[in-house]
Amino acid sequence: MRENALRMGAKVVTVEDDFGQPVDPAKVEAALAANPQTKVLAFVHAETSTGVRSDAQSLCALARAHAALSIVDAVTSLGGIALAVDDWGIQQTRRQCGGPCYWTMGSRSVPVWGRLPAKFGESD
Repeated sequence: MRENALRMGAKVVTVEDDFGQPVDPAKVEAALAANPQTKVLAFVHAETSTGVRSDAQSLCALARAHAALSIVDAVTSLGGIALAVDDWGIQQTRRQCGGPCYWTMGSRSVPVWGRLPAKFGESD
């Protein structure tokens, strides 16, 4: 996700946790407070190799509290772990289906479509 955001010209602030640990909401809260211009909070819901699940509900609530969109990488979790997209205010999810490249399923809210650059989907 970081690389994609950088390609789109975003300033990326990374919040890191130890391998095998869920995303720490306190660290995210501190990063959002330190970077009030944040437009998107993107995170991995469940890490594939360890199965560690982050608290998507709490993280999405933090995003909403800071007027940021939430993008949840649900490659491991979608369809296997509860992910209440509407109830938790998740603006975008992603799940690779194991098929051809770019064959994915997911969801995207109306606010996300309104923030996409005009060139979204075009190659340079």
